[in-house]
Order: sequence, then C-alpha cells, then structure tokens
Amino acid sequence: MGFAALYNKTRPSYSLPAELRLLIYELVSTEEGRIAVTKDLNEPALLSVSMQIRMEARKLWYLSNRWSVKIVDFDASVAFAWGHHTAHIGIYQHIDKATCWTAEESDNMSNLGAWLGWTN
Repeated sequence: MGFAALYNKTRPSYSLPAELRLLIYELVSTEEGRIAVTKDLNEPALLSVSMQIRMEARKLWYLSNRWSVKIVDFDASVAFAWGHHTAHIGIYQHIDKATCWTAEESDNMSNLGAWLGWTN
C-alpha cells in the first residue's frame, strides 16, 4: 500500500494503521523523569484533539509515563484523587507500579486526624 492510499485529506492521522498511530502517541506523550501528580495535573493537549485520539491515546499516556505522588502535611487528598482517577479510567492496577509514593514529615496533626477519621 502506497502513501497515497494511506493519506486521507480530511483526517490524515485516522487513515494510518492503528499500530502506527499508537507508536506516534507514545512518542509524543512519553515524558522524561517522573510527572508530579498535583491537584492541577492536566492531560496533554493531544488528548483534546478529538474523541478518537483521546480514546486511543489516554491510557497510553498514563501507562507510558512514571508518576510521583507526594503527601505533604498528612494531606492525602491528592493521593486519594489520583487513586480514584486512575481507577475510573481502568488503569489503577497497572499505574500503581509506575507511581512513586512519598510523604514529607510534618507537625500538622489536624490533617493526620482527618485522614484517620479522628476529626471532631
């Protein structure tokens, strides 16, 4: 099959074989080092291009990168949100292996009490 047969003027990327599209998504979305998980974590712009690209590339973006979740002042809200988010898109059991979990020492016991359910 020649280049002309693969090229579609209205949607050039959709006419490529799925294997090639996935390779392109992986090359574009894989980042060096760990990505810090924060309350403001944004998915890459690539995932906003179209529903097809989002469906094909979203799990790949999460699974091809390494993540860092840091708990500060015993506030585990980001960690809980991360767990919920990755479970919602069906990758929690896989992403946990690529996530580095750390905690920073703190004297703020109110968040620890809330975390453990000891609040008044």
